[in-house]
Amino acid sequence: MKYLLPLLLLTTSATAQEMSLAKEENGKLEFDIQVDHHGTLSHHLFRLKWLNEQSSLEKITVIDSETSEILQTIVMPEGLQIPYNEIFIDTNSEKVFREKILDIVDYNFDNYGDLRLLKSWPITLSSKGYFVYIFHPLENKYILNEEISALPNPIPTVKSYRIESTTLGEWGGGEFTKSYYSIDQDGKLTIQAKWIQTIKDPIRMTFTRDVRTRLNGTLQRICLLDILSEGRAKVAWGDRIRCRKSIPHTERR
Repeated sequence: MKYLLPLLLLTTSATAQEMSLAKEENGKLEFDIQVDHHGTLSHHLFRLKWLNEQSSLEKITVIDSETSEILQTIVMPEGLQIPYNEIFIDTNSEKVFREKILDIVDYNFDNYGDLRLLKSWPITLSSKGYFVYIFHPLENKYILNEEISALPNPIPTVKSYRIESTTLGEWGGGEFTKSYYSIDQDGKLTIQAKWIQTIKDPIRMTFTRDVRTRLNGTLQRICLLDILSEGRAKVAWGDRIRCRKSIPHTERR
């Protein structure tokens, strides 16, 4: 076995303790990653494996970090594109991920971290997506949730217990569709609200935002907002109290 340079995983947290080790075995490239989750290292170690420097990520082996027991092997789904020779930055002393390709995030709000894997590299804000594997504690396994994985850039919000998904459109992202989903114990999603923002006046750069929420089992419009070039919003139609609750503080007028 031949060990290569240590690998440090890029992270958005200055206090993160993610640890990883690169190694080459039987001609295959492997990386062991233990992810920081809420200030402590995850109970699982994730071994990422590529066939060679030109190939995409082939599989992930999940290992108990205390006993070194192999818990499961996740074969990468069709469509994943994480090529070894494009995802790393070489520095003088180490290899560093260009993007955080693997993370632990709680998508179903059960206080267990779920596995989130970047779908492809390179990425843009409009195309960012993940394969999301929900952790099932009774089976001690991560299982792919196809509904969440089909959403563009799914982000769980603990405060509202919703999964937020945004699709960007034209005008520098000024046009967009933002959807909010609840998730049940079986991992099934139900859309609870949707914001649809479209261009109203290209010269003055004003937009119309159609805000809809689930009422009596269906999505219903509760207000229309005019989004002005300064980023402020005005109620154009609808119940002003309901509309105001749908406007971020930075956009209220």
